[in-house]
Amino acid sequence: MDVRIVSLRVPGWVDERLAKLIFELGLAELMRDFHKKAEVLAYIEARGILPHRR
Repeated sequence: MDVRIVSLRVPGWVDERLAKLIFELGLAELMRDFHKKAEVLAYIEARGILPHRR
């Protein structure tokens, strides 16, 4: 498996943990990994980072 290192620039108000979650969410979407996507969204929602979905 190839490994790549990427850097991610985010606004100053975004902490490192949230930036990693956003990156994982985007990666899950690109890979069409819907289980991982649901897991990340549920975690973000449970932590109160995003408003509850309707």
